[in-house]
Amino acid sequence: MNQVEIDGEKYFMPSEWNELTKKQVLFVSRLFQGQLTMVDFKLRALFKFLSVSPRVLKRIHPEDAYFLGESLDFLFKEVSLTKNLLPVLRTGTRKYLGPADAGVLMVFI
Repeated sequence: MNQVEIDGEKYFMPSEWNELTKKQVLFVSRLFQGQLTMVDFKLRALFKFLSVSPRVLKRIHPEDAYFLGESLDFLFKEVSLTKNLLPVLRTGTRKYLGPADAGVLMVFI
């Protein structure tokens, strides 16, 4: 986790795939579907991950926001997620169970 201090307040943001929450992974997947520029993608992810109020958000200097966005480069490299954040997936009346963390206890037929 990266620690960011803004106006004396400490905020934490992920620095690798396994530090993302389920909500953050779903948000990032929606961003990838949005066909955004890399800068816009990083800024949206940055502000979502920091969860700062709009008042605080306006006080972040654009150069600082760009620098913080650079710490999200891991999102554009190989996905190294080993935690199963979606252990159960429901669609209609069907229920699909995912593997345990790191893909252990998997059976191939």
